[in-house]
Amino acid sequence: MIGDAPRRGVGGGTIPLRAADPATRWSDDPLPFDELPGASDPETGFVATANNLPTSTGAYLGSDFLDGYRVSRITELLGARTDWDVAAVLAMQLDRQSIPWREMRPAVLAAAEEASDLHQVAGLLGAWDGVVGTDSAAATVFEVFVATMARQVAEAKAPRSASYALGEGFTALIPFNALVVRRVSHLVRLLRDRPGDWFADGWDEAIRAALRQARDTITARLGPEPDKWHWGRVRPLRFRHPLGVRRSLARVFDLGPMPHGGDANTINPAPVAPMDPLGNPDFAVASLRMVVDVGAFERSRFALPGGQSGNPFSPHYADQLPLWQKGDGLTVVQDPDEVTRVTQHSLRLQPS
Repeated sequence: MIGDAPRRGVGGGTIPLRAADPATRWSDDPLPFDELPGASDPETGFVATANNLPTSTGAYLGSDFLDGYRVSRITELLGARTDWDVAAVLAMQLDRQSIPWREMRPAVLAAAEEASDLHQVAGLLGAWDGVVGTDSAAATVFEVFVATMARQVAEAKAPRSASYALGEGFTALIPFNALVVRRVSHLVRLLRDRPGDWFADGWDEAIRAALRQARDTITARLGPEPDKWHWGRVRPLRFRHPLGVRRSLARVFDLGPMPHGGDANTINPAPVAPMDPLGNPDFAVASLRMVVDVGAFERSRFALPGGQSGNPFSPHYADQLPLWQKGDGLTVVQDPDEVTRVTQHSLRLQPS
């Protein structure tokens, strides 16, 4: 971890406290360096991170961290082989395997098997490999089910504030709160532990109700045929420019829509607003893809989905988007002679 972390008083800073109380203040000195998260020559041979709660020596470091699913999948893949090269790491960045489905699959399928009217969606989920791919109808069922089930859980215990418990923000400037990124792990734990007094008819019936509602939502929007439910079709990605809020300018400044798989918990991320599982992934998609071959930097790859220019009339406004989509990138040459050889345009800024 880079930088200083405060030595906090009571409360941790997650909710407002009385500033005049000396017990709430930060200490003058930050946490000592050896109490900050870190790793030195780990036995695994690699270090992985994905906005998850870091390993700590006991100090409180905050609460605004993602669920650990993405870093778990990264660790799983890195630990499975040792012959990594640039191409393999580029491919890993596109991984869309869902660990949450792996964890909740037994409970969901067991509940669905008890209802004949859920045969269609249960069949899709039962045959699904857990990849939240663009061509997967089961992924659409899963994503809408998770959103529906999470809403049922929140409304069961917090009917007047369920939207905030699911991550809705309080103003247009802060559209989401930190709970938006941890609702799925909470749901997985509840489906596993099944605490009492949550649902009058029990957890299995609550699961079936969520599956029915998910099916009805999908069919109302897309029709009854699963071949029209593909995740990349029903939840495409559009890079929305701030000026694109005016419809006349959206065609100039926005990029897309384009098929895009994944969700909030896959290595290739695509989180959406918690109450709108089929909405645009407006935050936390990969804003830069980069693979660095240390010692052979000329083989490294970089891709910006929005290109290198902020001018929509420039040829470089979106010329990297196809590379970004397929998981490739540009090289950035290092040798001065090679820079001269590959240069296509130069911009000279000269005082008048």
